[in-house]
Amino acid sequence: PPSPSSRVLLAIPEDKEWLSDTDCFIRRQIEVFCATYEDVQIALEDRKYPIQEGQVGIRCIHCAMAKDGANKEAVSYPFSISGIYESVREFQRLHLETCRNL
Repeated sequence: PPSPSSRVLLAIPEDKEWLSDTDCFIRRQIEVFCATYEDVQIALEDRKYPIQEGQVGIRCIHCAMAKDGANKEAVSYPFSISGIYESVREFQRLHLETCRNL
C-alpha cells in the first residue's frame, strides 16, 4: 500500500474557494494513482472495463491503505479528465457511506 506521505490527493487547497464543504471533504478521501500490474488483475476480477498498467485512476485513501486494497466501488479509472467528476459522484454514492476502512 502507498504511504500517506507519497499520496497524491484529488483535493487541492483552492477547493474551499469553489466547492461546498461536502465536496471538499469527499475530495480529501480520494487519491490519484497509476495502476500497477496488481491493480489491472483486481480490475479484471471486479469485471471492470479493461485497464492498462500505468493508467491513471482514483481510489479511496482508506481502502488503499487496507490489507485488501481498494477494489469494486472504491476505485475508478475515468476515461478522461471530464470523467473525474462522474467518478467522484459514483464514489460518493456507492462507496463513501459504506466504506469499511473509514
